[in-house]
Amino acid sequence: VNEENLERIPLSPLDSASHPVINYYADAINLWASNYKLEKQRLLPDLNLSVFQGMNKGVGRQTYSGFHVGVALPLWFGYQKSKIEAAKTQTKIIASARNNYLIQLRSQYNALLSDLRQFEKELVYYEETGKKLSEETLFHANKAYQNGEINFLQYTQFLENSKTIESNYLRYLFQYNETVLEANYLMNYK
Repeated sequence: VNEENLERIPLSPLDSASHPVINYYADAINLWASNYKLEKQRLLPDLNLSVFQGMNKGVGRQTYSGFHVGVALPLWFGYQKSKIEAAKTQTKIIASARNNYLIQLRSQYNALLSDLRQFEKELVYYEETGKKLSEETLFHANKAYQNGEINFLQYTQFLENSKTIESNYLRYLFQYNETVLEANYLMNYK
């Protein structure tokens, strides 16, 4: 089996300002804020101005130009006020949902960071102590077996101890990388 050097995956920082879901909530808040302003403007009188050109049918066709001016006044304020309040309430609901999502996002990210710190300790142990211990155990087991100081059963036990240290490192590296991938996914999608 070819030995490959496995690397740690880099962690994306917590960037809630450019998170897709947070941006969605910001756009939804802007939409409902605009809707709120629109509903408030519907309480104001409406002015209409139009220009037209017409033609009569028949023998002496003539073209007539004209204009039309109108003013519309809202008569039922209760209905419009309820629509204004609904738009205002919807804006608050979406803002609360955004804040709730942001809190959940940060707590999930912090939980993943906590797990990463634990895996980091195990990886640092291997890099500083465990790797050297594994290599020395394997070296001395080979020398002792070649010199006849230990039997084959003891030799395989030393090999197993050495490989257990390495496999623990690989397991922690896998868990570290898996947690980093989950955190990076959380920052780019959820």
